Amino acid sequence: MRCKDTCSLSSDKFIINVKSNGEISVLNICDADVLGTVLMDGLLRVYVDPKYFGGKEVGAGEVIDLLKKYYVINLVGNGCVSLAIKSGFGNRLAVKKIQGVDFLMVYKFVDKYNINEDGKGAGHS
Repeated sequence: MRCKDTCSLSSDKFIINVKSNGEISVLNICDADVLGTVLMDGLLRVYVDPKYFGGKEVGAGEVIDLLKKYYVINLVGNGCVSLAIKSGFGNRLAVKKIQGVDFLMVYKFVDKYNINEDGKGAGHS
């Protein structure tokens, strides 16, 4: 299915899926109306694959709770990207738009070591 210009303009239904390799978990969120669509921009072709993004349907409150818990997050859709930015989990400058649909990748960099009184992690100088 190809996405028309009306895809993901005001979605309030989101689809979540967590992929994990045991050490790192990636939270994937998309607006329900873009799941399974193909987005194109010149030679760039992006398929919002249900095998990767498909999963559980949730509302905005659960999305915000999940954004707080995960360190690597992929978002596809104007609704979920807007929600993430309004909730402080991204910046509009980091958004890529393909065929009118927003894409945002969030990486929270955290020190896996304890933080010392001087604000530096253990083993750092």
